[in-house]
Amino acid sequence: MPWYKDGWLLILPIALITGVIRLLISIIAGLAELLTNETWVSLTEKGSPAYNRNWLPLVIFEFVVQFGLLFVSVRVLRLYRDRHQRFPRYAIMASLGSAFFVSIDFFWADSISAIASDADLAPWKELVMSIVVTVIMVSYLLRSKRVKGRFVRLGVTPPN
Repeated sequence: MPWYKDGWLLILPIALITGVIRLLISIIAGLAELLTNETWVSLTEKGSPAYNRNWLPLVIFEFVVQFGLLFVSVRVLRLYRDRHQRFPRYAIMASLGSAFFVSIDFFWADSISAIASDADLAPWKELVMSIVVTVIMVSYLLRSKRVKGRFVRLGVTPPN
């Protein structure tokens, strides 16, 4: 079946590709901000007004998770491209893992007073959106006949 006849299934690789791009931008922007400004020192140096003992582990956790999600997203994209039978399982695990880590990040960041006192609704929107997208995607991957019919290959066949 040609790719343009995938229907709703075509949304998954588009979401994965845009997710990879967003992760790359987030990683590059985050590293650039931490390394070029005195942000890192002000957040992690005792005695600094912005210091909180949770900043250092939270920042490291966020970068490790972002790199992990980047790796997993690229892997899931390759499974989609190859029509591999493991795609639905890996996509479900990636989506659940992403929602789980967004939840951990949300509540961990809320333990830092500078973030907790901020009345911005963006973190709440991200958390709710992550959970809603995960519920929709997981239910689609588990119930769709198109998914069951498309991802049947056991491995990648070598080119002739």
